Amino acid sequence: SRSDGGSGSGGGCGSRSDGGSGSGLRFDVLFVLDPSLSFYLQDPAAAWDGLAFYEERLRGYTRHYAHVHLLGDSMGGSAALAFARLARSACVFVPRADLVARTPELSREDVPADRRRAFNE
Repeated sequence: SRSDGGSGSGGGCGSRSDGGSGSGLRFDVLFVLDPSLSFYLQDPAAAWDGLAFYEERLRGYTRHYAHVHLLGDSMGGSAALAFARLARSACVFVPRADLVARTPELSREDVPADRRRAFNE
């Protein structure tokens, strides 16, 4: 098992090779975590440039693969959609696709308005 990053708002990425549970298939799994729970909008410098930060990290991991598939649910589903251009396919479950909520209880007021709008694009 290998892990990079992972403290503060820097984000964590780790990978492991998996034999496919006896299926004869070989594949690698990359687990990405946003420790700031900011929908991947926060970067280590706390400058709200997380989408560029995570895209650069993901591009570094995935550039060696002919087939990349993204899978995520909730915040991870939102990330899979945000970074889908880096993959051949993406499968998402209950992504949050709008940080500019129409109901106050779902609003993310801690995220700057310009970043919420950028996330929605």
